[in-house]
Amino acid sequence: MSAEPGWAEDVLNDPINRAIWDLHHVQGLSVVATAENVGLSRSALHRRLNKIDQAVPGVSVEAVEARKLRHLARLDMLEAKLTTALQDATTQTRGEGSGVERVPADTLELQRLNNSLLRVLRERSKLLGLDAPKRIEIDGLQTKGIEWVFGEIEEGLDKAEAHANQGDDHD
Repeated sequence: MSAEPGWAEDVLNDPINRAIWDLHHVQGLSVVATAENVGLSRSALHRRLNKIDQAVPGVSVEAVEARKLRHLARLDMLEAKLTTALQDATTQTRGEGSGVERVPADTLELQRLNNSLLRVLRERSKLLGLDAPKRIEIDGLQTKGIEWVFGEIEEGLDKAEAHANQGDDHD
């Protein structure tokens, strides 16, 4: 799919695509909320978003920063809600007055809340560029090991010594 002149307008002339553009890119709704609003599955929405993103020319830096700030605000809200829910789940009590007793927390619920909170934190790290690369590959000396490096040095020294000895023989 190429970005031919007029192609973006063709893609956005579709009323569903236009609604997706407005809800997701302009208003900043999440994929889930956008999918619910337009009546599509998340996978169908992703396919349409890919077509839209390929068709529409690059977005300004300001627009990207604004979207990033909206996404960060949404992550902050989710983190606050999950933290509160996690605290509530760990401090459940039963009874009133002097007969209050602590109730053991539901382990599965705690795990679910904790995993959700970790996903929010990971998403924030990715958004801010704080996530570590999964794998780094460096071509060159570092990938061949130290023994190879020493071998190359010794070989170079031997060649230099041989060359110097040849010069001494001609004098």
